[in-house]
Amino acid sequence: HEPPLSVAASTYFMKINERLLDMDVNGMLNFILSQKRCAQRFLNHIENPSLMDFLLKVISTDKHDSPTGIINSLKKQDLIPNLIDRLDLDKYDTSVQSAAGDFLKAFVTLSANSNNEIALGIGPNELTRQLVSEEMIEKLIQIMLKGSTSLSNGVGIVIEMIRKNNSDYDFIQVMYTTIRTHPPTDSDPVHLIHLVKSFASHMEDFTKMLGRNQTGKLDTPIGEIEPLGFERFKICELVAELLHCSNMALLNEVDGEKVTSERDRVREEFLNDEENDSKKVDESSSNELAKQESNLSDTLEKLDINGSDNENNENADDEDENNEELTATDENSNEVYPDDEIDNSVEAEKSLREKRLPGDQLKFALHDTGIIKTIMAMFFQFEWNNFLHNVVFDIVQQIFNGPLKSGYNKFLLSELLVDIKITDKIIQGDENCKKHEEDEGIRLGYMGHLTLIAEEVAKFVEYVEELKLTFTDSKVEIALLDKEWVTYMDTTLR
Repeated sequence: HEPPLSVAASTYFMKINERLLDMDVNGMLNFILSQKRCAQRFLNHIENPSLMDFLLKVISTDKHDSPTGIINSLKKQDLIPNLIDRLDLDKYDTSVQSAAGDFLKAFVTLSANSNNEIALGIGPNELTRQLVSEEMIEKLIQIMLKGSTSLSNGVGIVIEMIRKNNSDYDFIQVMYTTIRTHPPTDSDPVHLIHLVKSFASHMEDFTKMLGRNQTGKLDTPIGEIEPLGFERFKICELVAELLHCSNMALLNEVDGEKVTSERDRVREEFLNDEENDSKKVDESSSNELAKQESNLSDTLEKLDINGSDNENNENADDEDENNEELTATDENSNEVYPDDEIDNSVEAEKSLREKRLPGDQLKFALHDTGIIKTIMAMFFQFEWNNFLHNVVFDIVQQIFNGPLKSGYNKFLLSELLVDIKITDKIIQGDENCKKHEEDEGIRLGYMGHLTLIAEEVAKFVEYVEELKLTFTDSKVEIALLDKEWVTYMDTTLR
């Protein structure tokens, strides 16, 4: 049928088919798998919540320990590329865009890699792996750069992908395994290396979007003000979440990209070998698993994969015990280092840029485009927008609590303190608030979050002093020990 369908009819359709699915899952899935253009027929009615809920229910039957073939079937029918297409404001209206975005977010949640949530869903799979592939992320970014609802829906999907696929919480860390000991499967956790690198390469485009002139003023009880606008807010949210993502340990490993790429290559070979086999539901899922394991063994032999493919990790257990400091790339990782000097010299920055670790590439882009400086300026420009203030606080907190010994975070810290002069801005913002309170009888809207930001800087000063840390480029220490800032901490802030 052509859309729109009757709400009542589609609700009954879903209820009846859900009941049939519960009663005879194998029979129903065989029937669904035999349908031609199944994905396209559902997508024709993407604005119908009942039908899309039923599609999610069907997808949720395809678990790793009892595969049904639904996910592979929908992948062949290009479900993910077609869903991303429907986020495009040039092709579809806002209701279709929103429906596609909501479905993708719900699917990502269903496919979460979180230890707590994986029991409630199906875990990572080939559709989520396709969603974070280089091709799909590039396609998504091009659509997001059109702005408006395309940007908003895209940011929501990216945030959900990052939150539900944090590699720091993987059951088995990929850097401490080999392909032989832990062969790749279609249920492997998805990694976000392509996602971070692609957004880093387009950070300049998003920075330009932040600078777009917004039309119109907003009448409020306190007078006429310029609205922040949804676009600018969503870009700030995106930057904060990408910064979280860039701190994942896997994205800051020297061989992280090499190891994950090799696993992807072997998995793809294996799945290509499987493609000729029938994917219909088997009464005994254990037979299906046994067949897959046998095929994977054949694939490994054919590719001549042995334990040396990841030779740096052969002594993984020993390395894990002896190198706990590797967790320095985690958030809130201001641990005690044996060496109290932080190398933030020009030479150190050049060395990091030559290494080009995926996590650092995102931070290079944030620094080079000046987007953090722009966002900090917006904090004071839009003095009543607490949604924005909360995101800015998140960004600042991440930078002040990030690793100092390794990675590029220390240069973002230097940018905040030396280039942006965040301590001067805090003091000036407080003065502006006092004046506004005298004139209007009310404090400015950013003061709550400005105090939280000031506390982060003060805690960092205390941390530096406690561990007697020194920076090779002393400009950071000079900013932290500035007399006016020390007085502010000891009086106003206290």
